[in-house]
Amino acid sequence: MVTIQNAYLKIEIDEMGAEIQSIQDLTSGYEFLWQADPQFWKRKAPILFPIVGRLQDDQYLYDGKFYSMNRHGFARDCEFTVQNHTEQSASFYLKNNETTYQIYPFEFSLQVNYVLYDHKLTVTFEVYNPSLEKPLYYSVGYHPAFNLEHTIGRNYPEFNQVSYSLKPEGYYYLQQTNQEGLLNNDKAKYMEVIDQKLYHKQFKNDALIYQISEKAEFILRNQANDVEIKFRSIGFDYTALWSTYPKRAPFLAVEAWSGLPDVANEPQLFKDKRGIHCLNPQSICTHDLTIELHKKNKA
Repeated sequence: MVTIQNAYLKIEIDEMGAEIQSIQDLTSGYEFLWQADPQFWKRKAPILFPIVGRLQDDQYLYDGKFYSMNRHGFARDCEFTVQNHTEQSASFYLKNNETTYQIYPFEFSLQVNYVLYDHKLTVTFEVYNPSLEKPLYYSVGYHPAFNLEHTIGRNYPEFNQVSYSLKPEGYYYLQQTNQEGLLNNDKAKYMEVIDQKLYHKQFKNDALIYQISEKAEFILRNQANDVEIKFRSIGFDYTALWSTYPKRAPFLAVEAWSGLPDVANEPQLFKDKRGIHCLNPQSICTHDLTIELHKKNKA
């Protein structure tokens, strides 16, 4: 386990999946991060690579051959190597090996950097294509879940005093998935996202996926716990929201996606997959996310 901290936050990161295990407010002792109750969801903040979401029939076609891969890829189940560790930063990397090559026939290097500054955690993903001649096709995402309170409403389970918004204010393109986690084009629409209240029934068909502009800010407000969390991203085209349904788990996953699930009933070539990135040989691409966390301390 690797620990980084400053005067405000303490963060613990496991080498397995380079996954954060705890984000603690040092003043109040409050735990921001969902603590992985297995009866609801066993993960906390997995890294998504080399796909985001689910593939049609959990497989894809590349260079005339079908490959099988589970939802969100394999990086979250791989042990990363610690590359650097200071008091307020840590970096990890994962490279292709014989096992990954069986399901993902590409050379790659994925480096994940965590840096603490003030009340902010910056997470940077550096994807490198070491091949001398072959392009690298990939998607990358980040899937942290945060503790929330919830109550039971009259007609459906309801989160307690939780709302979210997107800035700059305006209408954002909302894409939704079906119950299998594949994109449902029939449900796509534009939606104004200003202080939207959160309801469990919104996740009946899995995730809500907002297409965002460069440097857009997503704000999660949890008045019950006096918590506000802000997300700013560069190199991520989507923000996804998800919680379990019909089980009523008291968490919300706020996900940064650079990629998308497959469209329902439209299998396609991996290189033509919606949201896929093509990285030329000997090239690198960076995706940045800053999470700002505040816990108001009651007198």
